[in-house]
Amino acid sequence: MSLPQPREDTSLVLRTDFSDEAAWDALRAAIDAQDEHGEATYVGDAAYDGATVQSLIDADRGPRRRPSSISSRLACWPVGSRSATS
Repeated sequence: MSLPQPREDTSLVLRTDFSDEAAWDALRAAIDAQDEHGEATYVGDAAYDGATVQSLIDADRGPRRRPSSISSRLACWPVGSRSATS
């Protein structure tokens, strides 16, 4: 597995969980609200569905201009919840 390259001067936000479209939309909106200059490249490719953090770290061995972010079920879980499995 290889990771896509983000657009110039942006961070890569890679979706790995496709179970909740509303959560993905909310995460993107929250990131976009922090910066009006579009500093994120969103990749919602189902080829990455279920990818583990370790597999993404292993795939991210090439040069990067900015850190990658991992969008997962845990990243989208409501604040105040005890765990993503409860």
